[in-house]
Amino acid sequence: MRFKEFGMILFVENYKKCIDFYSNRLQLPIRNEKETLVCFDLSHGYLMVEQGGGCSAHEKPENKTRR
Repeated sequence: MRFKEFGMILFVENYKKCIDFYSNRLQLPIRNEKETLVCFDLSHGYLMVEQGGGCSAHEKPENKTRR
């Protein structure tokens, strides 16, 4: 199987701070932007930052949607 690109999705708690970090500090170009989601271009893929994550002092359970 050949892949055209890879992608990473981050669900973050501090959405505005994360968007500022990736766009201004790392200067990643924005591919597209919506109200609660920004997709940044990477050299061979994308980084999607989405609102709705939460931090925890404990290990989080495994994501059961992976195949």
